[in-house]
Amino acid sequence: AMHGWLDLPEDWPADSFALQARIRGVAVCPSSSFSLSRNARNGVRISISAPCSIDTVARGLDILARLAREKPRAGFSLV
Repeated sequence: AMHGWLDLPEDWPADSFALQARIRGVAVCPSSSFSLSRNARNGVRISISAPCSIDTVARGLDILARLAREKPRAGFSLV
């Protein structure tokens, strides 16, 4: 499937970002899911596979872009 990587700043942990994206209706995978070491890049993999429409893709990417511009808050951690 077509995919790309979104690198995140260090204060935005990839696991937390993926969780917040999921809450907003967009599923992405943290880079740690694809790494064999503990030193994985801090980012998420965005995979575009069989979208319903180009509007669906645009909506999902817009959600991710807005989320990436937010500063993570204390409530954004995984529990």
